[in-house]
Amino acid sequence: MPSYLKFRDVSAAIQAGQRLTAAGESLDSDVAGIAGDLDGQEDAVLKGTDSYSREFLHGYHQEVDTEDGKKPHNEALRVNARKTSTGAIKIGKNVVEAATKYLWVDAVNGAAMFRSTQGG
Repeated sequence: MPSYLKFRDVSAAIQAGQRLTAAGESLDSDVAGIAGDLDGQEDAVLKGTDSYSREFLHGYHQEVDTEDGKKPHNEALRVNARKTSTGAIKIGKNVVEAATKYLWVDAVNGAAMFRSTQGG
């Protein structure tokens, strides 16, 4: 079994990585705006005083465990929503980096092989 990688189209891999990174960044921007809108509007909208509203607000503001300790449920949702895009951004950047390094190593090795055939 060969221990090397063979790409048919390295530029397509780089472009796909760039598109994935861009999509992740766009998602991050969109989610940040929506989360900010929610943060700014929830107090104005959620003012019910009936039993249903009180029960909803109790659950909505109830503290939950997060990676950063206990946070109100509504805040934890906004924070975690912002994290959804980081995977796409990281994967996209890693694909671009890997394909670029592949091209570099291939070029360096190709040049070394060429020089070795030239007798010098």
